Order: sequence, then C-alpha cells, then structure tokens
Amino acid sequence: MSEHQEQSKSKTKISPTLSRSASSSRSGDEQSPSSIQGNSRSNTSVNASAPKELKPIENELVDKRTRRETFLRKYPKAAEMLRNIDIQGTEKENLQALKTAFKDNSGFEYTMGTTSADDFLNGKKNGDCRTLANAYVKIAQEYLGIEDVEVISKSGDFFVPNGGKVLDKNGATGNVDKGTHWAFTNHSWVKSPIGTIDLLFLGEPVKQSQWINKTGKGEDKENKIEYRIFGDYTVYDANYKSQTLKDKYATNLNDALQGKVLAVAEMAAEEEAARVRRVESKRSPNLLKCCNVM
Repeated sequence: MSEHQEQSKSKTKISPTLSRSASSSRSGDEQSPSSIQGNSRSNTSVNASAPKELKPIENELVDKRTRRETFLRKYPKAAEMLRNIDIQGTEKENLQALKTAFKDNSGFEYTMGTTSADDFLNGKKNGDCRTLANAYVKIAQEYLGIEDVEVISKSGDFFVPNGGKVLDKNGATGNVDKGTHWAFTNHSWVKSPIGTIDLLFLGEPVKQSQWINKTGKGEDKENKIEYRIFGDYTVYDANYKSQTLKDKYATNLNDALQGKVLAVAEMAAEEEAARVRRVESKRSPNLLKCCNVM
C-alpha cells in the first residue's frame, strides 16, 4: 500500500472519543443542538414575561402610597384634614402643608385638657397643646415618613401678656381677664426641619422671649383663693367651675371673688337640678302604672 493510500485510510477512521460522544448524545446524556436551541428560546420567553424592575423614584412613590394608605385605613377620619398634602412634595413642603392642615382643616377646640393623638386622629377634635404636638409628629412620621421631628415640652407655669389667638374653633384669645392674657402650667410644641412649630399658636415659631415665668405663689387666706405671681402680674383662680375658657383666671381679686360666687351658684343650681331628677325618677313608675290600660 502506498503512502498516499495510508493517509486516505486514516482520514476516514472514526476516533473512539467521537464515537462515544455521538453514542452519548443519542442515548440522552447530552442535548442535541436543536434541543439546546429550543431551551434558549424558552429562556428568552421567560425573561420577556418577568415583571419590569421599577426605577428608584418609582419605588419611592409606591412606598409613599402604601404608607399613606395604611395610615388612613387606621385613621380614616384624618383623611379630610390631610387631603391637600401632595404625595410628591418635598420634606419641607409637606411639613409646611401639614402645619397649614392643622390651622385650616382640623376643626380643633382648645379645652386645656389633654386628648391622645390617637383619639384626635379618630375624630375627637379637642384637647391642648400636647394633643396638637403629638398628633403633628405622629402624622409626620407615620403618614409622611419624616423622622426628624419631635415634641418639645416646657414644664412650669408661665404667663403670656396680651394673650393672642390660638387654634380654637371658638376663637379663644386668652384665659385671663376675659381673654386678655394667657396663663399656662406647661406647654408643648414641635421641633422640625422647618424650625419650631407652636401648633397651639397657629403654627407660629415658639416665642419664649414673650413669656414670663412664675416667680411666686400664695393664697389669699381671707377669701381662700390661690394665686400665682408672674413678675408684675398676680393671677388668681377666678372661676373654679367655669365652662368659659376666657374666665378661668383674673388679675383682679374682686373679679376672682365674683367668679367664685358664680361658681358656688352654678354648683348649687346643678345640685338642685340633680335632686329634681331623682325625685321625678322615683315618681315615674307610679305615673306609668296609672296610665296603663288594664
């Protein structure tokens, strides 16, 4: 056999390795090219149907909506007060808008008695400065997602000469001398990225420079009326049972005494009314009996 014939014969000879590979492919150990191509098309189809990944700004908007919807499900009665706050506003814009919402849409009545933030958001629209501050912080954190807000409180009595309008549906301007001044035993407000917010005083910045701290206290023993001293002002407890906020205290002893007389008269009238109700309740069963048809 010639050298040329030997080379031709070696070219047509199948190697053991290739033979085994082909056998494995036929037996199912390896995928055919068409099968691989089919899987590639299948993977492409799965990827095409996968949900589109949201951009960061879109994720943020979804988070905001979810947070606010959760809050309003818990406090549905707060929706009306918060209706004008833009979901896409900046942090400072939203804090300003929230301040305006308290001032214009809260329907708040200042009673000098604390109501919890939860009760306020559930529709009890009365309370004091702490009620307002706690509610503002709760809304800012849980509804708007703004953490950098906190309630600041001052303990101890102080006096605000010349009073000033506060957040109150009845238009209160003071609780001393028929609404001329304010006297407080404590006060609360909010510290925030837009500054201090005194929700009671219509969202204005806190004005501690105008406050006069208590410098003394005592009792007029002859008339049994307690008083507090704020610099040049002496403030007496005027009407212990008054339903009128403006008449709570007085700087004039005679006015305070008159308030005490009125309070005693009010209590006597209420006691008499209660006595009459008790008598009538005892008589009512007999009246019903005589009127029954036998």
